Amino acid sequence: MNLKFDQIKNDKVILRADFNESILGDLLKSTRRIDANLQTLSELLAQNNTVVIISHHSEKGQSLRPVYSYIKNIYPECEFLDTQSHENLNDYIITNKNNLPRILMLENVRLFCPSLWEGGEAGRGKSLDEANDQDFAKTLSLFANVYVYDAFSVAHRDHASTIGITNYINGCLGPVAKLELDNLSKLLTEIGKSTFIMGGAKISTKLAVINNLLSKGARIFLGGAMVHNILKLKGTDIKNSYTESTETDLQNLTNNTNVILPYELVWEGDKIVDDILDFEKMDNLIKEEGVKNIFWNGPVGIFEEGHKEGTDKVFNFLNKSNLNTIVGGGDTLTYLETKKISASNDDFNFTYISLSGGAMLEFLSGKKLSVIEKLR
Repeated sequence: MNLKFDQIKNDKVILRADFNESILGDLLKSTRRIDANLQTLSELLAQNNTVVIISHHSEKGQSLRPVYSYIKNIYPECEFLDTQSHENLNDYIITNKNNLPRILMLENVRLFCPSLWEGGEAGRGKSLDEANDQDFAKTLSLFANVYVYDAFSVAHRDHASTIGITNYINGCLGPVAKLELDNLSKLLTEIGKSTFIMGGAKISTKLAVINNLLSKGARIFLGGAMVHNILKLKGTDIKNSYTESTETDLQNLTNNTNVILPYELVWEGDKIVDDILDFEKMDNLIKEEGVKNIFWNGPVGIFEEGHKEGTDKVFNFLNKSNLNTIVGGGDTLTYLETKKISASNDDFNFTYISLSGGAMLEFLSGKKLSVIEKLR
């Protein structure tokens, strides 16, 4: 039986955090994921635990030192183990396990590579973490007695620091991962009372989610360049608008009455650059069918080039609603930052802002996320 987070007291804990924030030079461009996991750290410290923090960064070769500097300003007692060597890591544990600093942060786990890759030179292949190397997973587990998984955003990756480590140490979901799981699960368990808004450029990245939701009877408002392929199939002349090269069969989306395409297309020359969704229809669904939950993923226009009328309308509609509103996805979070909104402040009316991307989409597509299944 897995532990409960609030039962972890007076112990040594590995916290699998998500510090995968954009870093420019030595500067963090955002701290929203870090701040969320620091709340978990605070709770663990309040229960008199020693905490070893592990995380990844998706950019090849990126050190977590800028993240460490940010954390050390908040927790001066935090120390950084500056090694990318599996052997050095193992030696450190043998020497220091009984005398660990109260907070120890490891380097980016994706920088730990086999010696035959010449120290893990960037781009040479999979790291020990990505390869789910069991020796590496076991070494990580030796740091502590308890494992707290709080990085839902990589739950779809079967890596040494996600699922691998659970083979050697007892654990549980942390509060950030648990909150994500609870909010996303509600969308699926209350599918008949949920409406979905999905945008973005590529239909291929969202198709599994769309098909899974449609199979359960959900209604989905689509927007963004991802609808261009569908419009073309329906006979709309989209001229030189972007379409994704895909052999995926989209025919099932063209005549499905639960797929609701943009009410209005905004053109710039011979290209569609923005979409206006049918908010009157959305409002009627909410009032007539008792919709309780709305999920929004993806802008519906090229907002980074100034075409944001459609996305602004989505934002304003949801921000004024009194529904359970869940928002997520990397581009969506980037848009929210332009509105001065993040997951750490209160100047919005959204119920929950997801910090995940691919894992969120895979969960909503019906796939099982192994580390979540094991620790939930």
